[in-house]
Amino acid sequence: MKKNLLLLLCMFCTLLCPAQERVNRVKLSFEKEGYILEKATGWSYDEYVGEWVDCVNVLESEKKNKAYTTSPSWASGEFNNLISLQFKTITYNNQLYYALVWHKWDGAYEYPDIQVNWEYWRTKVFMMFTQQDIYKLRNLTNKPLTIKVSSPSTDRYNTAADVDVIQSEMNSGYVKQLYLVIYKATDGSIRFLFRLYDWDSYDIKTQYFEITEAEYLKLISISNGDAEIEKMENPPLANQSPKQENTPSDEEEEVIYMVVEKMPEFPGGQQAMSQFLSESVVYPQDAYANGIQGRVICQFIVEKDGRVNDIQVVRSSGDSSLDKEAVRVIKNMPNWTPGTQRGKPVRVKFTIPINFRLPNG
Repeated sequence: MKKNLLLLLCMFCTLLCPAQERVNRVKLSFEKEGYILEKATGWSYDEYVGEWVDCVNVLESEKKNKAYTTSPSWASGEFNNLISLQFKTITYNNQLYYALVWHKWDGAYEYPDIQVNWEYWRTKVFMMFTQQDIYKLRNLTNKPLTIKVSSPSTDRYNTAADVDVIQSEMNSGYVKQLYLVIYKATDGSIRFLFRLYDWDSYDIKTQYFEITEAEYLKLISISNGDAEIEKMENPPLANQSPKQENTPSDEEEEVIYMVVEKMPEFPGGQQAMSQFLSESVVYPQDAYANGIQGRVICQFIVEKDGRVNDIQVVRSSGDSSLDKEAVRVIKNMPNWTPGTQRGKPVRVKFTIPINFRLPNG
């Protein structure tokens, strides 16, 4: 009797308990896609021969190996190699991320203990930058910037969609971390590399990828989320409410950019500026007589109306007369076409080199 009552009770409870529903995970999707960068010059200093080695899309520190760097098999042995870079936006847990899709080569030995049969394959690494990170990347300086980000990645056996890889690894709480080290060189180029650890052997002083400023601006320009980044770039003054327009009383209070969507331009472009410099530079007499040559790196601000202002020598030639002549020439430049950010003229810091070379130098 007791057994029958127990059986009936179990059946009754089973009827009361609803079956567990099968609910699929909400699928994420990329919202915006940016420019695809497919070429970067990799520079490394070979200490043994005392020379810089340049390779396409890979950092190779030994000159003797340069001939092999075009091979995917060889490139896959270097952590810093790339096939392409592209930013895509994705919203995860109500936060907007700029996912840098780093398409690269990876490899391993089939028998690692005896290092036999090297195999290589394409893989993708997703570096998850926040809006604040992107703000920093849009305002680079000459000081190297290191940004640590979460970095889901695929492997050779993973055929899941990119968004599923990101979502699964971000959900796991054990996602790998990577570092981007980047800065703007005095010649205006952008230099960067990737690190597995903050303390690893890659030193941006002796190894880096290099791209032009124009390529970099195309790479980081992606429209989604720009409104929030604009708030970071143009914060209201302390005595203003957030809704008031930021109208500082003088130019010194305004933001000075290093990188903008459209950089300032000398009238007529780069070729016209080179001609202006060659025609305007007057070689200092004492320096000429003493056979002194050199290169002066000057930095200045192109104002919103195109005026050249606040000229500084950031790297001296070693001779004060050459430095002074470089500053004089820049002061006499005509107004530039100002730089713009989201269609509005802004103040931009610009850097140019001026070379002083004697005819037989």
